[in-house]
Amino acid sequence: PQLVVNETIAVKETDKGALLTLKEALKVHEWQGNVPSCKWIGIQCENGYVTEIDLKGHSLEGHLPLEIDGGGLKRLKRFNLETNKIYGEVSDVVCLWTSLSYLNLNYNRLSGSLPDCLGSLSSLSVLAMGGNKLSGDLLDSFGLATSLSEITLCFNKFTGGIPVSWGNLVNLQTL
Repeated sequence: PQLVVNETIAVKETDKGALLTLKEALKVHEWQGNVPSCKWIGIQCENGYVTEIDLKGHSLEGHLPLEIDGGGLKRLKRFNLETNKIYGEVSDVVCLWTSLSYLNLNYNRLSGSLPDCLGSLSSLSVLAMGGNKLSGDLLDSFGLATSLSEITLCFNKFTGGIPVSWGNLVNLQTL
């Protein structure tokens, strides 16, 4: 089958609710209309499914939603909200995106601890959350995410040392 990228068709039903929830929570004014489109700024699609959301440096002021309608974005591979004004906690919603390989929330206003479920994202290779106000202990569960090659957590308020389980991260190149 032919792979179609940046389609002019609307996003598949399973991803529509998720994008509308993100649009409202993150106050994405550039996303026009009530019908999500693969042509929206920062959206990449493959065959109608959202595979990338890249809104780096868009001056977004909102929060990550606690829930996503319809369980969408199962094929999301890249989520980049670097250098915005996103506040609140990193919600467990990101852990529902089981295809996620790149998660960049660097330089926002995120606080609280990291969700333990991040360690269950088996495809995650880049985790970037530096320059926030995150706190608590570093997650032991990251030792399960053996695909991780880059972890950026600098300029936060973490306590404690690096967990022994991180020794399992055989692909880790940057910490």
